[in-house]
Amino acid sequence: MHNKSELDLAKEVAAKSQNPAVKRMAEQMVQTLSKTHEQLAQTAKEVGLDLPSEIAMADVQEVRIVAALPADQMDRYYTASAQADNADDLSTYQSQAQIAQDPRVRKFAQDQVSGIQDSTQSCNRVAQGMNMPYGGAEAQPAGAKMRGDR
Repeated sequence: MHNKSELDLAKEVAAKSQNPAVKRMAEQMVQTLSKTHEQLAQTAKEVGLDLPSEIAMADVQEVRIVAALPADQMDRYYTASAQADNADDLSTYQSQAQIAQDPRVRKFAQDQVSGIQDSTQSCNRVAQGMNMPYGGAEAQPAGAKMRGDR
């Protein structure tokens, strides 16, 4: 899901969730994603890129569908989605922090890693409280040695 659609979904969940832990997680995600989007826009501007202003229609539809779910289903979907997005984002940013050619892009990626790790821990606590799967292996950058590798 695109950062803007993740932000829209977090806003919907923060407004509609009846689970205090999910509501707090979504509110924190709104703050984090807003800050990340501002930093991304600044970095893109510095390197001469324009960020797309439109969200893909599929992402818009996903936000609408999830927001229309009964509260308990929306909470579970959002929590699982946040876990998956965090794992994907962590892997991407860790890799870009190592391989990006432009130092501004590399710094942006490096700056995102600890926040995503914190968000992942928060999502996992919420998932655990909802008796959902949580934890597991941390995302690793491409080429990283995994435990058990020789």
